[in-house]
Amino acid sequence: MIMFNFLSLISGFCEIGIVVWGMKLFGITGALLGGLFYQIGNMAPNPITLSQRMCWILLSSSLAFGLAGFFQPVFLYPALTLFTMALQNERSVLKNKTNNTGSKVLKRAFRIIGFALGFLFRIESFFICLIAIVVICIICKEDDNKKTGITIPHFNKLDVILILHEIHYFVYCYCALLIVYRLTVSGVYAALAFALTWLPYASGSNIYEKTGILGKLGYKKTFLLGHSILAVIFVLMFMFYRIQTSSGTVPLISFVIWFFTGILGTTEFCVEKVDKLNKTYVKTNHDSAENIGHILGVVLSIVLYLITKDLSISVLVAGAFALAALLLMAIFVKEETK
Repeated sequence: MIMFNFLSLISGFCEIGIVVWGMKLFGITGALLGGLFYQIGNMAPNPITLSQRMCWILLSSSLAFGLAGFFQPVFLYPALTLFTMALQNERSVLKNKTNNTGSKVLKRAFRIIGFALGFLFRIESFFICLIAIVVICIICKEDDNKKTGITIPHFNKLDVILILHEIHYFVYCYCALLIVYRLTVSGVYAALAFALTWLPYASGSNIYEKTGILGKLGYKKTFLLGHSILAVIFVLMFMFYRIQTSSGTVPLISFVIWFFTGILGTTEFCVEKVDKLNKTYVKTNHDSAENIGHILGVVLSIVLYLITKDLSISVLVAGAFALAALLLMAIFVKEETK
């Protein structure tokens, strides 16, 4: 699992790195677009399947766009998308080879380290990552029995709940990072702040198992509890941010609340558990729902910023989507008990 975790680190590094790098060169819209280009790359391996040959084509194309980035930095965006597709495909290959026995906490820990190092992202560091992927692809050569194509997902209600959950997170997460960047004028603090908010999230179900909440409530009610509180604290986060910034003080209360959103948002794991217990879980559909939710969330954050020129509005919208996920789960539970 060493190479898999190393790829997780690179993944986190590139995700936050392109946002911080985009902010430095192109401002807020460029930063959010960087996040979008990264998330588009995450469409592999679900719903986009790649053959090994296609991976090499993507890496070669990524190299060409990356080189063009030295002359026109905007070319680094498509370079990152192509690179990310190959990266996520290779992570999937390694995951399957180890029969998915690795620790989720360890995987997330490596991603968090990558987030924290995101301020180091440059065109030069992108090429270092590209070389690392090429080396790993050569070492872990895959039997090319897969065909390149798109699997059309068929979503059930739990998949739709997952999409709403992912939209709630990605509509605001990069915006919150950029608020820190703008207040501190530092990519270092922005990347570290983002990484810190993932610490409670990385623990996953452990928090709820050890406190006995999961045992008392079960997966469905735990999800409902987490997202009901989540919807409320997003409103509080927005209110305190507006009050403190309007009075000229640093919005520390909002940053503390942002940290605790991870504890509540991690109840996302309940969706997969319920899906598996109901024997309706299909990995391709589940992963596709996750990836589509990521993209829709970032697209919405860009639209909101272009319309309002206000990053903090995304926090309120995040609360609305957390509430929507909560309501759909409540309807799902009610239908099951009939």
